[in-house]
Amino acid sequence: MTAPPDADLIVTMADLRALEHCSRGGRAFAARHGIDWLAFVRDGIPAARLLEIDDAMAHAVVAYARERVAREHAQTEAQA
Repeated sequence: MTAPPDADLIVTMADLRALEHCSRGGRAFAARHGIDWLAFVRDGIPAARLLEIDDAMAHAVVAYARERVAREHAQTEAQA
């Protein structure tokens, strides 16, 4: 059995910033949805947790994180 595509995907503060979302808005979003803001800033958050939330911003940042991982993977493959 294979893991779902986002099983290990971690969304980071860098992903949030890349979409030009500010810390203030992110902090308010985290508070509304019971997310520990400091833990998110320090460690990131599993994409699966954000996908549970019916919110366009949450889904957009997960999509960006997927793209980031795909780019990183392509770069690693190109270097091999």
